[in-house]
Amino acid sequence: MKNRPKLLIFDVNETLLDLKQLESSVAKVLGGKDELVKLWFTTMLHYSLVETTTDSYRDFGEIGAAVMTMVAKDHGIQLSMEDAKEAIKPITSLPPHDDVKSGLQSLKDAGYRMITLTNSPRRWWKHR
Repeated sequence: MKNRPKLLIFDVNETLLDLKQLESSVAKVLGGKDELVKLWFTTMLHYSLVETTTDSYRDFGEIGAAVMTMVAKDHGIQLSMEDAKEAIKPITSLPPHDDVKSGLQSLKDAGYRMITLTNSPRRWWKHR
């Protein structure tokens, strides 16, 4: 490859990790509405980017729970912060997509350097 990149950068959530368990948990507290799960996730990404770029770090769990209560309120769903925090708990133990380990190994074997970007606290990644 003529213009081979020197470094591959991967996002973690959704790109490497399978969000099905999290989406199911969030859908449950948002009245089973899939469109609200998508709205919640994209809004969470937005707020995460805002927090990061304004040097006001909050981890994904904090942002996710706060955004979930905002989305719920905007759609007439009563949701406490405690229930939102409970619904987001699967984010700390999401499995990788089936092809991630072999795909990353293939890239490593081909000599690529790789890093990941995440807004998750270090304690979540201890055992990964």
